[in-house]
Amino acid sequence: KSVSTTKSMVDGASGAVPQAAHAAGGTGRLKAVARVLRLTLVLNALVAVAKLVVGFGAGSLALVADGLHSVSDSSSNILGLIALRVASQPPDADHPYGHEKFETFGAAAVAVLLFLGCWEIGKQAVARVFSPSEVHIGSIGFWVVGVTMLINLFTAIYERRKGRILHSELLIADSMHTHMDVWISASVLVSLALGRLGYPALDVVLALGISGVLAFASFRILWQNVTILADTSILDPRKVIEVVRRVPAVTGCHKIRTRGRPHHIFMDLHIQVERDTDTTQSHFIVHDLQDRLRTAFPGLADIVIHTEPSDVGSGFSGDSI
Repeated sequence: KSVSTTKSMVDGASGAVPQAAHAAGGTGRLKAVARVLRLTLVLNALVAVAKLVVGFGAGSLALVADGLHSVSDSSSNILGLIALRVASQPPDADHPYGHEKFETFGAAAVAVLLFLGCWEIGKQAVARVFSPSEVHIGSIGFWVVGVTMLINLFTAIYERRKGRILHSELLIADSMHTHMDVWISASVLVSLALGRLGYPALDVVLALGISGVLAFASFRILWQNVTILADTSILDPRKVIEVVRRVPAVTGCHKIRTRGRPHHIFMDLHIQVERDTDTTQSHFIVHDLQDRLRTAFPGLADIVIHTEPSDVGSGFSGDSI
């Protein structure tokens, strides 16, 4: 006798977490992520304005490039807020698994913005080679870069910390985006100092270096989120089998599949029970296993378990394929 059941069938018999609780928890997490993004948006906007005003005034390509990257930071914050608004919508007929992957789309879009910024910086650097100009900057420029670098450092650390706490790949990706500003600002300080010492051509070299660093960062962020969108397996099947093995009535486990994000995982698997197990007994066995799996893997949002009969006395068999 075979039966398939999901967490939505829980009737309270085994104390499984209801879907509404998961939805409420997910909405609260997304609201917390949005609050972090709004704060970083304000900080990034202030930093961008300060860098661009001084950069254009001094004619420093490296400082303007740094300012443009800060603008892209602000743009990614806005894009992230839009993505979060969509991701917070509850499941519907067209999206029965919910909309949370839109947060992942937003993180991937941050990588694209980062790449576009890299392209623009590189293009301007090449143009400067054929049309060189002098850089004039006073002490205010050094102060602006130094202070904004500290603001970027605080923003990046704060955003990454919150991203890890809230399990948000969007915040983590955006923190990488902001963290690059710290290194870029450091290189700009060097560039400005070299310009004062009579080596303005190095401003172009550093701008090209910035472009390369941004290209690498954009690829790294994009790859991390593409693996999620491609439904790469997220849990080790061997660890799942370890949990299944603890249920006395289960004699086997196979066809384990997982996908999603660390805090929002979908799982389906097949288990075997003794041939004389009836449908009611299978129902309670499945719910017992669901509870154990949720305890072991708190990020599980949905579990589908299919039961199959096994040979009497055959012992436990585990096959993750």
